[in-house]
Amino acid sequence: MNENDISDISIVIPSKNGAKHLRRLLPELLRLFPANILVEIVVVDDGSCPPLAALSGPWNESKSIRLVRLDRNRGQQRATMIGIRHARFAWIATIDDDGHPAGVLPRMVTRARRGYDLVYGAPVARRPRYGRFAGTLANNALFRIWLGKPARVRVTSLRLIRGTLARRAVITPVSYPYLSAMLLSFQPATACVYFFADPGGSKSRYDLRALTRILFALLFYWGPFRSLGRAVSPPRVADA
Repeated sequence: MNENDISDISIVIPSKNGAKHLRRLLPELLRLFPANILVEIVVVDDGSCPPLAALSGPWNESKSIRLVRLDRNRGQQRATMIGIRHARFAWIATIDDDGHPAGVLPRMVTRARRGYDLVYGAPVARRPRYGRFAGTLANNALFRIWLGKPARVRVTSLRLIRGTLARRAVITPVSYPYLSAMLLSFQPATACVYFFADPGGSKSRYDLRALTRILFALLFYWGPFRSLGRAVSPPRVADA
């Protein structure tokens, strides 16, 4: 079999109190791919209250959907990595429960078939929020300079990852767990698919203060101060 054939995909969705969004998103994902692509969905309940398992929804109605419940809130990064550990298929997609259009995933699959190990889906905002845009530029500049990210690729949490790469990344010990940095550190063949952002879509869950904190943590643990970062205790909160 050609190693770039994609016949099965695990879709990992971290979710905290996202039942409303999941009721819409999960059926859409199950209808998205042709019959020759096998899909499983791994929903990681990141400390929802009440737990997703206690609610009615598509996660209780389809054998293609598995629910992984965490004992407490671990944050988006850690919840996503736990979901990857539970994923069974050869390709793994990560998607937010409230912020990404599922319809971009087939385009990402088409791009991955050209020989890529990692494909990002990135929005093009007609009216960008400049604080958020500046934070994104800074993060991507760091990944470009210190992790070799291709210049035309924009890093987001919407990803399609070759399973061998994803599983290798999440078992590698690091001081500051940040999934995209962990993936890019292996120098994978990386591409990006762009889409127009829905102007009425959900806002980022991170304000400018949180984005600034993440940027400084990335500089310290994945950028020019990385050797120093290995010598001190990791931050209490390593989420993004």
